[in-house]
Amino acid sequence: MATATIDLGTVIVNIFSRSSAVLAMAAATVNRIAPGRLTLGVGPSTPKAIEDLHGIAYDQPVRRIHETARSSTPILVTPTASPTTVTCYV
Repeated sequence: MATATIDLGTVIVNIFSRSSAVLAMAAATVNRIAPGRLTLGVGPSTPKAIEDLHGIAYDQPVRRIHETARSSTPILVTPTASPTTVTCYV
């Protein structure tokens, strides 16, 4: 089977520097402007970036990704919203 399309993401959003509500609202705004074309990539970044640049403890990154995806879903998936893909990278 030949590949028909490739989705290429160039940015993964750091889950430690923004709340899940802010991430979801930003994604919903982009999705409203360009319906169905958004893939939201979220990831933990690195301990050095989080602790040194943001001054936040790099605590339980996998759990934080899971919680971010879980709490963002109700904002992104509503009966009137067009589809939004939430992709989580660890």
